Amino acid sequence: MLALVLVQAVDGVAPALVVAASASLLDRAPRAAASPAARSGVVAALVVVCICLVAAKVTRAFVSLLQHLVAERFSAAVECLRLDAVTRLPGISHFDDPELADRLHAGGWASEAALIVNYGGFLLRWLSLGAASAAIAARLGWWVPALLVAATAPAAVLAWRHSGEEKRLRQARMDAWRHADYHLGLAVGLEPAREVRLFGMGDWLVDRQAARWADAVGLLFADLSRQLRREFVAVAGTVLLGVVPFVIAYRRFEAGSLSVGDFSASIVSLGLVFGVLRWVALFPAELRRATLFLPVLFDVVDLPERDPRLDVRGRRPPPAPTVGIRFDGVSFTYPGTDAPVLDGLDLWLPARSSLALVGENGAGKSTVVKLLCRLYDPDEGGITVDGTDIRELDLDAWRQCLAVVFQDFVRLPVSVADNVGVGCIPRLGDRTLLDAAAAESGAAEVVGRLAEGWDTVLAPDFGGVDLSGGEWQRVALARSAASRLGRGASVLVLDEPTAALDVRLEHDLFERFGRLGQGATTLLISHRFSTVRMADRVAMMEGGTVAEVGTHDELVAAGGRYAELYDLQARRFA
Repeated sequence: MLALVLVQAVDGVAPALVVAASASLLDRAPRAAASPAARSGVVAALVVVCICLVAAKVTRAFVSLLQHLVAERFSAAVECLRLDAVTRLPGISHFDDPELADRLHAGGWASEAALIVNYGGFLLRWLSLGAASAAIAARLGWWVPALLVAATAPAAVLAWRHSGEEKRLRQARMDAWRHADYHLGLAVGLEPAREVRLFGMGDWLVDRQAARWADAVGLLFADLSRQLRREFVAVAGTVLLGVVPFVIAYRRFEAGSLSVGDFSASIVSLGLVFGVLRWVALFPAELRRATLFLPVLFDVVDLPERDPRLDVRGRRPPPAPTVGIRFDGVSFTYPGTDAPVLDGLDLWLPARSSLALVGENGAGKSTVVKLLCRLYDPDEGGITVDGTDIRELDLDAWRQCLAVVFQDFVRLPVSVADNVGVGCIPRLGDRTLLDAAAAESGAAEVVGRLAEGWDTVLAPDFGGVDLSGGEWQRVALARSAASRLGRGASVLVLDEPTAALDVRLEHDLFERFGRLGQGATTLLISHRFSTVRMADRVAMMEGGTVAEVGTHDELVAAGGRYAELYDLQARRFA
């Protein structure tokens, strides 16, 4: 930044010095043959012109490089602020709120503030040039620079007002901007590419993206039309006032009160001042426009402290449950909805045992997992581990106790090693841990078939390969194994990530998970009743609460809802 300030100042002063030296050159050149003093003045003026031209050439080369470097760093810093703020949100309730999505989208526009670097540099350059040129133009009268400043004032006021209106209009249609970007992502993304082509969705997506974009910019375009009409009037007034000094300079030259050099310098300096003032007058508005969304960014940045929605501090949990985990009268409704997903849920998971949760879609099984991980807190009731409410435990420490394979686990476009290693970030890249996790999960066979082994990138669009559903399941289970083996996670959860697998593969995966969970407190979720038989106890969920609980054989013998659904599935396979 210091280097940028220096070169911009030199770049701004040099042209004005060239103008002043050229005026001296024009006045003394006719007398150079007869007067040694005039000849010396010509040589000095030529030296000044040459030095200034070389300095301007050199500084402009550095200006471009320095502006690019600083602007890129600024943009990267803005993006880091956004990423850091979002990842520091302790839960995920904010993500259910479209307001956060709008803020994040607008926070992305805050990177436009990188233009401050360019604008600030240009301002310094133009102010240097303007001040030096105004000093020359003032030979016509002290009022000349003041008149030119007054001539550009209306345009400056209009631009300032318009930049403020632009923010309001862009925020008013933030949902349309997000929808336009969403449809663009669908059109160019890898995941939706198959169905986009299979169903011929291309033209439909293009039309929808165009319609959303037109909706987003409609108000802006209308405001721009109004601004152009006002700008035309302002510019006309500026031209009428600005032409006065040029007329006066010509009249004085014609009357002989200005020499050729002074007249030339005056005309050139007036043109420079006029151009400089036009840009400087717009600078406040451009600066305002560039920084419009920085407040939105800062609003996101302090969101984890201002509105965490979860209390993250507390005492450390025990290394492993010794009594068990209890859901006591837990009720929960997702933000933005009215119907409760859990309604007075009572559930007991004894330590060092396995419990299977079954039930139809919407029964609340996955919500149990989210609450156990404290991605949300219950609206009513509580969840205790060995009698202590998990809200009283340090959040990070509690999550260190959990090893979870989610239903929609993340498929990272990175190497197999990193896909597994993120289960224990402190030991990321530890091949001993990776090999042990792969052996426990069955992923060793998958890694062994890959050309580059652990270093194979799992994303075709990043130069790697893709895996089958079953292979990805093993990678996800290996991630959980890395968490269990690497950081000593004592509570294992498998939240139905195997719905797309056949019965044999799912059974094999659950068996491996069961062996991995020996000695741990384990929660299994599945739609397939044949698979959950391996759990010590089974809880049947209906309507956000536990309808039946017992061993598989006890529930079948009871002839209730569990037995009915089990019999229904058994007949399908029979």
